[in-house]
Amino acid sequence: MPAWGNGPVRVEIIRDRQPAGGGLAGRELLDIFPAKLGHTGTDAVIDWLRPFRPNLTTRSGVYGFDAPELGAGILTVTQIRPLTRARLDDRVRVLEIERALGAPEPARLPDFPLAQSGWRLHVNNPYLQLLIGAFAIGFGSLIIAQVVVDRTDGIAGAVLLCLLGAALIAAGTLIWFQRGLRRVRWWHRARAAGKRGNRTLPEDLRFFS
Repeated sequence: MPAWGNGPVRVEIIRDRQPAGGGLAGRELLDIFPAKLGHTGTDAVIDWLRPFRPNLTTRSGVYGFDAPELGAGILTVTQIRPLTRARLDDRVRVLEIERALGAPEPARLPDFPLAQSGWRLHVNNPYLQLLIGAFAIGFGSLIIAQVVVDRTDGIAGAVLLCLLGAALIAAGTLIWFQRGLRRVRWWHRARAAGKRGNRTLPEDLRFFS
């Protein structure tokens, strides 16, 4: 059954060169499962692939690798749907850009464990994060200000509205606004690095689809 959402993803490793210490199998077949509740198979594979230093090839879902501790060869991702594979290609491209910059991607939001496409691919745009954060902070402040000015909802209603406003302000500040501030400089550097050689930018580094 193809991997989708939280299902497993199968990876085949074929080594052309052993690491210096040797001792690793020339061919391995592994099933990768999400390590965290709510994470996708794509997230799990990327976390697992990172030490291999993977690179895109001309085939989707097939990646070259060359790492001192793990050898060199080809990684083939199977048992995965085409749309999920395209998302994985995008994520491997981001790993390439991280290595080019010498800096990991900061404050990245994980993919949702449902469909592998849609608006959520762009919630890692720092300007969208800043906008969402500012909206949440502003709306939360407006709720609290309305309670203070109006005072017609009774004590229980006023407390609940103030708690709602405070929660929106906290979420807007900690989850969105600070995340956007942390990402914005890296995001622009990553976009510049990703455009070199007229290559296509991955989804998370685009302003629009």
